Amino acid sequence: GDSRLYRLRGTAFELVSRDHTQFEELLKQGLLDDNASETTHPTSHILTRALGVEKQVELEVEAFEVGKDDVFLLCSDGLSNVVEQLEMAKAIYYSEDKERAISNLINMALAGKANDNVTAVIIDGKQ
Repeated sequence: GDSRLYRLRGTAFELVSRDHTQFEELLKQGLLDDNASETTHPTSHILTRALGVEKQVELEVEAFEVGKDDVFLLCSDGLSNVVEQLEMAKAIYYSEDKERAISNLINMALAGKANDNVTAVIIDGKQ
């Protein structure tokens, strides 16, 4: 689907998942150039995989190393389509706890007029 997983490692904040949309498939196949904009492309909202649609789901599994201080943000596109990646990173990095960071992220998305559901979960090794 189009939920995303980001990792904050130190001050580096990166997307570690890949959207399952027609836009991403076209980009992966080389049918779009790197300058194509996901936010304005007409196929960016068309999902190629989603939970709850079919009885069986084709999973994409990728292994990566997790550092002891890594912090992960799993969020819906209601957040990632509205709040810039740098702003998400700052909200997590500068918040005193996960609950405050989640609250700040959701408020930022709502203030940005999110037109989809806004869901976010933060996971870290300090639980």
